[in-house]
Amino acid sequence: MDLIEILADSEEYPAFKQQALIDLITYKWDTTGFNFHIVSFVNHSVYMFFLIIYIGRVYILDALHKIKEVDGEKIRIQESNNSFALLLMMGLILPGILCGLQIHILGVESLVKGEFPMTMYFELIYIASNIINSLIQYQLDP
Repeated sequence: MDLIEILADSEEYPAFKQQALIDLITYKWDTTGFNFHIVSFVNHSVYMFFLIIYIGRVYILDALHKIKEVDGEKIRIQESNNSFALLLMMGLILPGILCGLQIHILGVESLVKGEFPMTMYFELIYIASNIINSLIQYQLDP
């Protein structure tokens, strides 16, 4: 078992005031934690940027349709597929890579047997539902 996992489950708060433990946590943060959080922050920021563009183009500007007048009546005609929906899948790159790495490290057998952390299954459901949502919005009018 990993020392960090043991510490995460610990309720011995005075232990966290020991200099050796402070140095260990600082070392882990400096070597991996900070970079991981920066990459995750950039990924989520880019995803939010794409989501704002998507909402603006599809829902506010109604860029998927043209209004044509036929016999004095205005008709909305879908001009093209919703290629903007593919932008929504850009935010799934990092979660997909991280889930793929965990499955590769722990093995598919562990996934099938239910030995993964519960959050991993939620992450897989999140990725699958977003891919399905994006593909449906790509094909159909939102």
